[in-house]
Formats: sequence, structure tokens, C-alpha cells
Amino acid sequence: MKNLKKMVSTALAAIMITAGLALPSYASDTNEIVPYAALCPECGTGEMIKQPTEYGSWFIVGSIRCTHGDIWATDEIQQRTVTTVYTCNFCGSSDVTVTTEERIVHHG
Repeated sequence: MKNLKKMVSTALAAIMITAGLALPSYASDTNEIVPYAALCPECGTGEMIKQPTEYGSWFIVGSIRCTHGDIWATDEIQQRTVTTVYTCNFCGSSDVTVTTEERIVHHG
């Protein structure tokens, strides 16, 4: 009985090791290209690397009736700008995108 348990354990271990070794080679046969960075549109050589995103201060652009159900209160509509910069690591060219975020804040 001990020999049978040992043989089954050894066989299962061998199957698990074989399956584990086969997985990476199977995964590499997908022929997919995984992009990490876009090529620079200016030089075509460097990669466009994302710089830290910059957030502007929130400012009030309006007010509305309270969205939380308080009939005596108002909520502020606030906006801020978000600036995202991608810079080429070869020629230094930059691509800047500025967007606006909006939020509603209970004012009272």
C-alpha cells in the first residue's frame, strides 16, 4: 500500500511539473504583440513615455439644487483641468492633452 501511494504521488508530481513547464511555451505561441509605448510621431525612433499627470485646483462653475434630497441646500458644480504629457525618450518631443474633470460637492 505504501508503494502504491508513493507511485501515485510521484506520478502526480511529474504531471504537475510537466504541465507547469509546458504552460510558458504554450503562452508564447499566441503571436500577439504587446505594446508598451507608442513610437514618437516626430522622429519615429523613440518611445512616448507618460509623465506624471498634473491636476489643477478645483474651482466653482455653478450651483444646483441639492442632489442628496436636502430641499434647503445647494450643491456646487466644480471643475479642474487635468494635463497629461507624453515625452519622447529620444528626441524630447512632447504631446500634451488637457481635459476637464467635473464634480458636484454638497454645499449646504
